[in-house]
Amino acid sequence: MAIYDAQAEGEVAARAYLITAEQFVDILAQEMRREPGLHIDLTPVQENGWHTFGPGRYQTLGHLGIRDDFPMLTFTSADADDHPLTPPSEGYLRTMARGLHESHGWTSGQIGAYLARFPGAADAWSPESIQNLCLSQIGPTLTARSS
Repeated sequence: MAIYDAQAEGEVAARAYLITAEQFVDILAQEMRREPGLHIDLTPVQENGWHTFGPGRYQTLGHLGIRDDFPMLTFTSADADDHPLTPPSEGYLRTMARGLHESHGWTSGQIGAYLARFPGAADAWSPESIQNLCLSQIGPTLTARSS
């Protein structure tokens, strides 16, 4: 699981999807391990920037701004420090690498340098090991910037 820490310094690469409020709440319910059909009023988060529903994972909603007249919302944990850090698996790194390449056009070297700097990954993965994983598991298309 990856936690967005709004208190951390720096920028985070992201990928956005244009979905309805109902779809967002459905995904949120799944991540919160709640029953389908959850009803959440998104007004407080859009008005205040952040709103926490509870102490569990993914129970804090964040309003990150507006893009093309659509609100950008995310969900995370209220306290990232409450979650023990574990190294990401190869499969998880491959998924993140694909997303970074597809959405930002990053090369395997850029992806390795970026992902290896985060807590959890930094103790288990070097930039070179992530770059090699990208090359061996995803393919050489990550070596050159997409057009």
